[in-house]
Amino acid sequence: MSRPARTPGSASTIRPAKRQSDGRYRALAHYTRLDGTVVKRARYGSSARKAEEELQKHLRELHDEDLRQFSCDQLAAAEAADPPFRTIIERYLDHLRVSDRRPSTKYEYERQCRKDLIPALGSIPSSEIGVRACAEYLHGLIADGRNYRKAESLRALLSAVCQHGAGLGLMAKNPVRDVAKLPSRPSSGGREVKIVETEHVPDLLAATRVYFENPPLRPGPRVNKDLPDGMEILCGTGIRISELLGLRYVDMQIDEGAPNYFITLTGSVRWVKGCGTLRRPYTKNGTTGFLIPIGEELAALLRRRREAEIARNPYGAVFPSRSGGWVDPGNWRSRWRKARKDMGVMFDLPDDLDLETITPHTFRRTVATFVEGRSRLEEAQKLLDHSSMRQTKVYVRPSKVAPDHSAILRELAYGTK
Repeated sequence: MSRPARTPGSASTIRPAKRQSDGRYRALAHYTRLDGTVVKRARYGSSARKAEEELQKHLRELHDEDLRQFSCDQLAAAEAADPPFRTIIERYLDHLRVSDRRPSTKYEYERQCRKDLIPALGSIPSSEIGVRACAEYLHGLIADGRNYRKAESLRALLSAVCQHGAGLGLMAKNPVRDVAKLPSRPSSGGREVKIVETEHVPDLLAATRVYFENPPLRPGPRVNKDLPDGMEILCGTGIRISELLGLRYVDMQIDEGAPNYFITLTGSVRWVKGCGTLRRPYTKNGTTGFLIPIGEELAALLRRRREAEIARNPYGAVFPSRSGGWVDPGNWRSRWRKARKDMGVMFDLPDDLDLETITPHTFRRTVATFVEGRSRLEEAQKLLDHSSMRQTKVYVRPSKVAPDHSAILRELAYGTK
């Protein structure tokens, strides 16, 4: 049997029409009146489709009749007693807008609320947002073996909304806390960590520089050398693309003859709705003032960029836009996608160097894997400024070569040294 709809003014799912003894078909559904009473309605037809269409027509007429019978004051009182969940979501968003959260966080939370939570749960009365409703929604997101990260993100957001609703007295408690743990991504075989092989890094950097020295002729502004310089810095430091585009000359020591060379991460670049591309005074994990030593080659590269500046650069940015502002990371990635498509045709690169899988973030994983192989995982964690070893492990490609203990095992098997 179909479960009667509980939302006032709505109907349950129409059951599949069944043939009766007289040859006609009967379609059946429940309708919840605006006063909360549930009525059962059936309509007949010469076919299942006609019966269902007749029932749909009748339910619409019943709803119109309901609206005429109940005044707007009665509807408002019924909604105030048990407001739809979208009311709590809107109250949460109002609270979020005046909070001290990052603008990018506010934008992302509101986007998720309007794109995901409100369409899926917004019309349900708040009293019905219980453990079962939350569990069915969240677990249903990954029923097809996808959206694991999205489900975890929406679980955290839905919990925050329900907690806010409970604090306002609009919900009895936060039901998300009692939802069973969401399934994790299957680990069979392990997810492949995409990196650039150590022996291919010089070839890739050299090909990129040659390509941008003499790029294909296309309409629009002439291509500059920002991208090959940036990729070299990414490979030599392991920083994020947002941190690369937020670098300033005032935050680094690169003068020739200095006792040591370093760059200091004091901010990152991100596009913010309504504000455009801005530089935030912190990195992705919220830190600032993170110092990274660099070699003579990178220091020389940065000096050449500083000396070759001809355009206005009010922020002292290492990679300013053509107008003197900050470069959007999305535009940077778009330029690389166009370049790598041409490079795959123009250059004779190694067969196992798949350009289509290489992004600016690939170099961060490449650096983590290389440092872990030459040193320890702890050193890779410190370089990438990760808060936990678990986070760094995601960036490191597991080795498929066992340590050489052949001499020790020979002694075990044959009793000789």
